[in-house]
Amino acid sequence: MVGTEKNELGLLFQGPNFVVVKKGGKAGEKVENHNHPEANVVFTVVKGKVAVQLNQEEEHVLTPGTVLQFRVIGHFELVI
Repeated sequence: MVGTEKNELGLLFQGPNFVVVKKGGKAGEKVENHNHPEANVVFTVVKGKVAVQLNQEEEHVLTPGTVLQFRVIGHFELVI
């Protein structure tokens, strides 16, 4: 088989240069300020909206179909 499909939450795929993680949450839920200094992050929203705050100052509000790419220099947090 060439393709692999996954639909659960959590770590889905991992390779030498990438990790694919699927998260879920309820409205108002917050993922506290944290960082992944080694990561080049590509973030998208499938349903609802998510506010992403980068380095405690730059905010992006993402809706389905929007993709945000960023290199983590400081910290980031998510509000669903």
